[in-house]
Amino acid sequence: MKKFLSVAKWIAVALVIALGVFLPVRQTASGVNVKTVLSFWQIDCFEGGTGSRASFIKSVAVDFEKKENCLVTVLSMTKNDAMEKLKSGVVPDVISYSSGLSEVAGLITPIDRSPYSSGGDVLGKQLAVAWAMGGYVKISKKNAVSDKIIISKGDSTAPEIACYFADIPIENAEFCSPQTAAEKFKKSDYGVLIGTQRDLYRFKRSLENFDITPLSGFTDLIQYASVTSKDQSKLALSKSFVKYLTSDGQKNVNNIGLLSVADRFNSSTDAPVSLLFGQTYDKTLPLYLSERSLKEVCDKVASGDITKEEKSNFLKNVVKPLK
Repeated sequence: MKKFLSVAKWIAVALVIALGVFLPVRQTASGVNVKTVLSFWQIDCFEGGTGSRASFIKSVAVDFEKKENCLVTVLSMTKNDAMEKLKSGVVPDVISYSSGLSEVAGLITPIDRSPYSSGGDVLGKQLAVAWAMGGYVKISKKNAVSDKIIISKGDSTAPEIACYFADIPIENAEFCSPQTAAEKFKKSDYGVLIGTQRDLYRFKRSLENFDITPLSGFTDLIQYASVTSKDQSKLALSKSFVKYLTSDGQKNVNNIGLLSVADRFNSSTDAPVSLLFGQTYDKTLPLYLSERSLKEVCDKVASGDITKEEKSNFLKNVVKPLK
């Protein structure tokens, strides 16, 4: 028994030493050193390319944790779950999201501007910065007899505006959820699918059967990050993580089928997303547009009851420069 206790004692000592080496960054009132822990919520509001954005964030966090001697917990959440938690007062230190979550705006601490982030600018204050993005594409069946168009539309996306700037008439197009649109396009007489980078991965093994035309200019398929921490002692570290995510942390973002907002990191030329490399995206929508307002904008742009000039004048007051 004494021998067992002796072994247990040395194990305990070893653990204390290990904790002393790897954990301390902040000392509590009792004198105990602990690591600062940042909570990060990843919310997918539009379809990505392939792979998990939450897993990607975790891989970025590993390097950041070593650099800053902290911990980052990453939780993947649905938009509805996030809304419920936010309403109940549960708020993360950092949140990653896209259009359709306007309610978060009042919880944000402004941060430094970064490329492709004007969508998150409100009255001169940068509330969100972009760390990844996608784009719309026109996918046409080769030698197709029909020119019927089906449009992939998510709950908070605006393919109508992408089509407007690409001069694609959509008055007679059919709108479906992303998965349904892809399946209908593949199995029916639709000749054209207006989709996103996600569809390039859906059809990865048969892309040679299609003509692919990226719709450059406009995209609202942007993943933003914001600092929402209620803990003043975590604000500086939260801002540092967002800054890292929107700079060197993007270097492998092509691996999840999305574009980096830092063009130098778009390098996976064998991936379907490489078909979007080199496109100019200079227009977007305000990130904090409410769902009701977004629907009204999309309906007006898709309408056949007003002229293109009227639509142009209307969009001048809605669309923002992306950078």
